[in-house]
Amino acid sequence: MSFGARIRILAVLVSQLTHAPAFAEDPGRVLFDESECGSCHEFPLAPGQPVVPLRGLTSRFTAESLAAFLLAPPLPMPPFPELSEPERLTLARYLLADFP
Repeated sequence: MSFGARIRILAVLVSQLTHAPAFAEDPGRVLFDESECGSCHEFPLAPGQPVVPLRGLTSRFTAESLAAFLLAPPLPMPPFPELSEPERLTLARYLLADFP
């Protein structure tokens, strides 16, 4: 994850604690974009590559269980060991809210 993305996430989290205005961008969406989740779940990398839909997540996961899943998902999905536990939770909460 880029330094800029980490700064944006930190700014949003700090603003939530202080009730100060922050970037309009959701920190979970920043992680989704930086981790290139959309290459399989929104827009395929290559023509003809299937898009794996994200739906029904709330019936299968809690934020904590989805964060754990992201650390060691089944193939062909790549793991995300570079994301910290708080980052995986932030991403999981975003996914559960936007792809219930």
